[in-house]
Amino acid sequence: MTQATLSADRSDANANANAGAAAGALRRIGAHLAPWLAPLAILLAWEFAARSGVLSTRVLPEPLAVVKAAWSLIQSGEMWADVKVSTWRAVSGFTIGGGIGLVLGLATGLFKPAEIALDSTVQMVRNIPALAMIPLVILWFGIEEQAKVFLVALGVFFPIYVNTFHGVRSVDANLGRARKARRRRRPARHPHHVSGRASAAVEERAAKRDARPRPQCPRRCARRAR
Repeated sequence: MTQATLSADRSDANANANAGAAAGALRRIGAHLAPWLAPLAILLAWEFAARSGVLSTRVLPEPLAVVKAAWSLIQSGEMWADVKVSTWRAVSGFTIGGGIGLVLGLATGLFKPAEIALDSTVQMVRNIPALAMIPLVILWFGIEEQAKVFLVALGVFFPIYVNTFHGVRSVDANLGRARKARRRRRPARHPHHVSGRASAAVEERAAKRDARPRPQCPRRCARRAR
């Protein structure tokens, strides 16, 4: 086999390796871009329908018009004020609803009397649609901030309550027994440790005593030699 043939084989192998690497890179890029194709197609269809008049701009304005309006609100500072108010509502509602849901979920999950007293009422209120609660909330709080915070807290309360309740109940009861057994096992094994250490100390002293060189008496050796 000549040197030219070897160099040709190497070049072919390098070309195949480069082609395989390029194909793998294209597949990875396609896998990353594939989830964005459907949203991009929806935006393009939305823009075309709004500009052609098929879709009324009063119902859904053009996406570019939405972007321009958002940019103008950001420049004027009005956007950040609205974001601040919305964030305060979300955090307040989540704190109130999540805290109450966590406490009640732990109580009903850990204690059977609390479950009997509270769970049926909570489940009954949970089955009421959120849209049906809006008129009552308006009657109770009006259209002020309290009504909005109450709706957010109500929406957060039930998922946290249900998940906390089932999370507590799904814990294996044998874990508590194993923990108690572990606590009892520790003091029970102390006497064995103490006796084992004492035995080891005695054996160690005996070994040291046997290892010591014994002094020889010259008089006894002389008598034995006679």
